[in-house]
Amino acid sequence: MSAVGVYDPVTKVVTGGRGGNRLAPGHPARARRSYATVRALPPDPVVRDRMAKEHAVRAISQAAAAGELVAQEVAVLLALVSFAGDTLEPVFPTLAKIGARAGGMRRRTVGRWLAGLVARGWLVRMHRFVHYRDPSTRENKMRGTSCLWRLDVPAQWLDGIRDAAQRSRATSAKSRPTPKAPQNRGRTSGAGGRPRGVSQVEWDRQVEASRAAAAARQAETTAKLEQGRSEVPAPPPPDLRARLRRPKDEAGPGP
Repeated sequence: MSAVGVYDPVTKVVTGGRGGNRLAPGHPARARRSYATVRALPPDPVVRDRMAKEHAVRAISQAAAAGELVAQEVAVLLALVSFAGDTLEPVFPTLAKIGARAGGMRRRTVGRWLAGLVARGWLVRMHRFVHYRDPSTRENKMRGTSCLWRLDVPAQWLDGIRDAAQRSRATSAKSRPTPKAPQNRGRTSGAGGRPRGVSQVEWDRQVEASRAAAAARQAETTAKLEQGRSEVPAPPPPDLRARLRRPKDEAGPGP
């Protein structure tokens, strides 16, 4: 019997040999599952603002508490969220890196949970390719690399969280301006700098008294200056140097 079989796509049976998958003649062949290449992401239904990441984490927590997500799915989703920024932009980590952050899952295990989340609408993906030139044949080829993943939280879990956040901001928003600090508040209520609680007559009296006191202090200062300029210092007495000289000591040298 030949080791090379012929696969019939109609009956899906290998005939004429064992086949490359080592199946017995007449055994149904293991056909590949359908695989569709996605070259672009669908329209984004989620608002990617600075609160998108926090709202997604809350939605995942609520879905897990309600039994919508199992522990492995929560771990995979949170691993993808950890790669994104605050706006929850699409990320492209490898299956190995996702598994490492999801608690040490294997690549194939991560792939199965990701496929289930894609089918249920929690994730969308886009296949990424790298173009290169074959060094032996010099032909232009391309090979697949890590997928681009985008977390699309279903509306049934996300809308309630966003509406609650909007109501919280609306109730806590200021409807009036912030009052000024005490040091920045105006201390006057009328023209001329009159304090509150002081009548205009009393204020005029205080102003005149302060002006008179200031004029008196200015006059006193001016008189002292004029007096200092007019006074001539008296000459020192003639015997001042003699008084300051120490008496000569006969036992030793003089000053």
